[in-house]
Amino acid sequence: MERTGQGTTDRLIRLKELITIVGLSSTSIWRRCNDGKFPRSVRLGTGSAVGWRKSEVDAWMNSLQKT
Repeated sequence: MERTGQGTTDRLIRLKELITIVGLSSTSIWRRCNDGKFPRSVRLGTGSAVGWRKSEVDAWMNSLQKT
């Protein structure tokens, strides 16, 4: 995890939690990631595990409300 500009820790979320938060299927999430229309995932270690920065997901959701 890394620090944000305000000194708070940014949390990484896994796919299962991401699906619950954004209300999209895993297929829709990956399709949007590949199209550049969703925050990029972050590799966790050397395996295939990935996560998303909660702050980036929140910002993406806020941008949807403004359009």
